Amino acid sequence: MKPDMTTLKVSKVTREAVTTAAREKGMTADAFLTWVIEEQMWAERMQIVKAAMAHPDQEYLADTRLWDSSSGDGLEDL
Repeated sequence: MKPDMTTLKVSKVTREAVTTAAREKGMTADAFLTWVIEEQMWAERMQIVKAAMAHPDQEYLADTRLWDSSSGDGLEDL
């Protein structure tokens, strides 16, 4: 074991699942677990973003309606 590595206590079934999945992706178990964690963290961040976007800020919506109403102001003729 490399000096900067440590053991992780998991069941044999979990260890085999990680090893098999990592091998199928051509990765080490360490790289695979890092990838899984990063993917999960990304998915959680996206859920937060989706939840925030589901309830848009009413002031922002009012501003965009104002912007849309001024789109025919003739500036494109300049």
